Amino acid sequence: MKSGFTSLSNDLGGCIISEWIELKDLVRLDYACNNHSIRSSFLSYCQSGTLLAETIKLRSINQIQWFINRELKFLIMSTSLLQFQRGIYNSLNELLVKIGGDIEEIHICPHSSLTPAQIVRFNNIIAQNCLNLQELNVSGNIKDQDISPILLSQQNIKDLNFICCNISSKSFYIIANICAQLISLSLQNVGVCDAGLTALAGKCPDLKELFIVNCQNVTAKGVLALSLIHI
Repeated sequence: MKSGFTSLSNDLGGCIISEWIELKDLVRLDYACNNHSIRSSFLSYCQSGTLLAETIKLRSINQIQWFINRELKFLIMSTSLLQFQRGIYNSLNELLVKIGGDIEEIHICPHSSLTPAQIVRFNNIIAQNCLNLQELNVSGNIKDQDISPILLSQQNIKDLNFICCNISSKSFYIIANICAQLISLSLQNVGVCDAGLTALAGKCPDLKELFIVNCQNVTAKGVLALSLIHI
């Protein structure tokens, strides 16, 4: 490719960048690109661009700083690989202050090494800076108090997915009062009961899709109460 990586379409370029980022060692990646024209043009593609493809999995301070230095934006983010490091809160906050308003989709799945306090701290940073989410996916060791700061900040959310997490109907009272634009709700192995679904009745007028899998506390009563409003 004579013109280098800068001639790539945004979606294809985004896929390639995402794959390279998965190599993790971004400091050495920069060094490897010095004095190599094609690699250098690839890095120039990473400057002040927006990744339109793939999910960026935040991993470390070095990786986060790499994004900050290049003013690189992305639309989809996951915290499943993010562990505690000294200074990680400041780095994450600095990144999301810059690009949080552009992120449309987040996957919240705390790393198994994180303490409850660390999970809350990470989620508070997300809640303060990512205010324009369209989709939120939540799984893993998440409780009502962990996810409530994020839910309280998401008036524009349209798609909510909860998988194998410890939230209860308390979170659904927040959803009912905040997420009026909700279109799709998916629940799998979640402890919500009929009261949670009933709370949404009449509060989410645009809700069109409801997926419930293995939620043992949900009965026909809760589903019927919600569905009657949307017939």
